[in-house]
Amino acid sequence: MDEFINQRIETEEAPDIYGTQYFLEEVIMDLMRVSLLAALSVCIGCGGGSADDGGVIQLGSGDMEIGQTDSSLIDAMPVPDAAVGSADAASGTSIEATVRIINPATGQGFSGVAVTGADGAALTDGTGRATVPISLGLYQMRLEGPGARPHTVWGVAGDASFEQITYMSPEMITAYVFGALGLMDDPAKGILVVGLDLPSLAPAIGAGATVDLEHGLPFVFAGNQPAAGSVIPMGGQGFVTFPNVTPGEVSIATDYPNGGCQIFPAETDERSVEILAGEVTVVAFTCRSNP
Repeated sequence: MDEFINQRIETEEAPDIYGTQYFLEEVIMDLMRVSLLAALSVCIGCGGGSADDGGVIQLGSGDMEIGQTDSSLIDAMPVPDAAVGSADAASGTSIEATVRIINPATGQGFSGVAVTGADGAALTDGTGRATVPISLGLYQMRLEGPGARPHTVWGVAGDASFEQITYMSPEMITAYVFGALGLMDDPAKGILVVGLDLPSLAPAIGAGATVDLEHGLPFVFAGNQPAAGSVIPMGGQGFVTFPNVTPGEVSIATDYPNGGCQIFPAETDERSVEILAGEVTVVAFTCRSNP
């Protein structure tokens, strides 16, 4: 990163009218672009595997400043009760879900995030991972981290433990993406991210999503750039984001040419999740072609 900044200093000169402030703002914007590209290259997956798998990216916001580390804010986070839900886990009425959270501002695992399910809670470790017991069937995992707005990951669990990869974004990333699309971030509304992946976790090209609540302009990532749309493009990332969604229960309709998409990981027909004001809701679907 230092080499990147030095290259900017050696090759560019800020216009006199703006001076040093203009130059620093340009460097910051370039750093944001580098961070965003790094986050996209991580290809946030719906299931287990490496961070190079394709899948869902969720956008968040918060108060973290450039250069601020996760560890500097961990002490401010509440420590969840690890004993909650242990009886259910032992009785076989729940399974273990591991979530790995990436901080796109650093490209590393997001430590100190409180992950809470109906049956237990834990803090993410230095790799951004936390494992909590969740009930079988429809589940929610709430993510609360330093410098990021709360996220809730929805899914339907079968009888097998699983891993889900996601990330929580600092405000600068969300502001960059929203600004690039001319969007305003309405704090009275929520953000919905719908993942659409193949079983291999590659993006389900041609898959699309619609919702039945009022929302802003939906967008996808065409390559590494945000673009208006609700269908996964060729060479794009495997998720559709709906900004400024009216709070309440929302039903998600998906479309996949010559096939269909069902909710991760159990692949059932569940379609409804809840949108909360000022928060991010994430739900992933696995798309398969008809036999």
